Amino acid sequence: MKRFTETIQLKDILVLTATNEITVSGTVFRDHLHFETRFNLTSTQLNVLMNQLQKLNPDIEVSELFETIQSTNQLDLFLLDASNLTENQIDLSMFQTFQPLKQIRA
Repeated sequence: MKRFTETIQLKDILVLTATNEITVSGTVFRDHLHFETRFNLTSTQLNVLMNQLQKLNPDIEVSELFETIQSTNQLDLFLLDASNLTENQIDLSMFQTFQPLKQIRA
């Protein structure tokens, strides 16, 4: 059986420091299908993602693209807008060595 390649074109990465919640959103491409999605990462998975983004964007310091946003309840949010990256498409197979990704559904 042929396994489809899955990539995600990142939209943003949001880190909520108070709860250690890391959320990634973007468009998943699977063969000829595509859909919007959002899923949570562990800090280890975020490290892997950041390393991959840095390899794909060697002329940019990716970690410096995080902006701090102060919320109304004095919690810090960190947001990386992936449109600032030259290359923002990642192969999702890089997360296979970790626990399965859980998509957030509404």
